[in-house]
Amino acid sequence: MKILSLFSAIVAAFLALTSLENANAQGTWVTVTSILTPVARSASAVLNGELYVVGGEYSSGQYTDAVQVYNPVSNTWRVAHSLSHTSGEAAAASALGQLYVIGGLLGASSPSLKTVSIYDPLTDNWTTGSSMLIEKSNFVAAEVNGKIYALGGYRPDNNARIDDAEVYDPLQDQWMALPPLPGPRGNPAGAAVGDKIYVFGGDDATGTQTNTVFEFNTLNHKWTPKSPMPIARDSASAVVLNGLIYVMGGVTLVSVSPPASMVDSRVDVYDPVADTWSAGVALPEPLARLASGTIANSIYVTAGNFNSNKTYKSTAPAGPQSITDAISIIQSQPSLTGGQQNSLTSKLEGAQASIGSGNSNAACGQLGAFINEVNANRRSGRLDQSPATTLITFVATLRQSLGCPP
Repeated sequence: MKILSLFSAIVAAFLALTSLENANAQGTWVTVTSILTPVARSASAVLNGELYVVGGEYSSGQYTDAVQVYNPVSNTWRVAHSLSHTSGEAAAASALGQLYVIGGLLGASSPSLKTVSIYDPLTDNWTTGSSMLIEKSNFVAAEVNGKIYALGGYRPDNNARIDDAEVYDPLQDQWMALPPLPGPRGNPAGAAVGDKIYVFGGDDATGTQTNTVFEFNTLNHKWTPKSPMPIARDSASAVVLNGLIYVMGGVTLVSVSPPASMVDSRVDVYDPVADTWSAGVALPEPLARLASGTIANSIYVTAGNFNSNKTYKSTAPAGPQSITDAISIIQSQPSLTGGQQNSLTSKLEGAQASIGSGNSNAACGQLGAFINEVNANRRSGRLDQSPATTLITFVATLRQSLGCPP
């Protein structure tokens, strides 16, 4: 009877753990204040807790220089200073307190740009940075450690999807070439977690949608293929929430022969630690080339449909919902050294492996050691009280579900 009870506890803990790991950490979508003017093919990024939607294409086919800004605290939109040129299919990222809008097109039939426009929210003005090495649109822009990476893309002037990769240093105002992607990708989605950037899907050299996932390590400049998406898609958007990456909307491939695709509302959730996929909560409507961003504990989505001005919000449950979430909290603590972060992370990953193999005694020991180490870091001042309490509460709950001794 005791063995059966122990087995039941292990199974319960494992099911709780895996269901949290594989379930989306987002909540349902709710509608907030609509964007001022509906656009698609805009560039978007979060800066100082606000979502910037830059440029885009109107339903008339005209490209715009407008900059629309959403403030989630007041739930209002406002207009910031316009770009110096019309813009669509560009990419945007924030770094060092400024917004960078890179590349794109002046209009639907124009050649690709390699321009860099820099917005300062303190002055509400734009300046110009050094141009990219190669003209491109429909690419991934991601910020890591104060630098902006431009990966993949499309050159409509010669109808080519490209594998180009380069990085911009805002302090030096200089671009540097990087090793190319494993294959050409136009219209991919992308997001950064820690020191790594993930490029999702996009069109290959033939214009066919793909389900590939490429991981780029910004420390050693190495590309690594990862587990593919559940479905081939391009023109999606990707954001990070609690260490998980949400790939949202886009144009999905529904038939290879004959070729057929559709604008989709699906959301797929990627766990970069486990290299696994799970289903998220679908968008309220099909959207492609949408604007999105994560602010605090919520995902915001808008501007992916010429005929819809809706803005949607999805809020995650408070506190970590999985070991992946807990690891994300650890790795986001600047007061911990890399070695201290790695030590705490290894204990959680070890406990996860022990639970998966049915070794509850080992898991209990690893989780107990984790709590002791968190407390030691808290007492020494290396870890603030709030994240320490959050981590300890989550792990203590997991130990309780395993039937660990006090």
